[in-house]
Amino acid sequence: MIIVKLGSRGCLIVTAEQHALIDPFRVAVRNTAGAGDAFSAACVYGYLQAFLIDQIGLFANAVGAASVAKLGTGTCLPQKQEIALLLAEHGHAFFEGQ
Repeated sequence: MIIVKLGSRGCLIVTAEQHALIDPFRVAVRNTAGAGDAFSAACVYGYLQAFLIDQIGLFANAVGAASVAKLGTGTCLPQKQEIALLLAEHGHAFFEGQ
């Protein structure tokens, strides 16, 4: 699996069998520090949870977007409820039943 961050254009995920170009989430950028790490961690989490590639991209883009919309890194990175809210605001019910 290859995952390419495209910044304001979303991300591209490619495997031997399939590919997905995932649209970004538009947010007001406050701080980009830690966003790449947050995105990468979300990709690993999605992979370990056996998400489909489009789900990995959607989740990782949401985590990255929620991250840049906040100030700070470390313990200031977005929590599950902030990510769920961002997804819901864009019509995705990603955490239903979890």
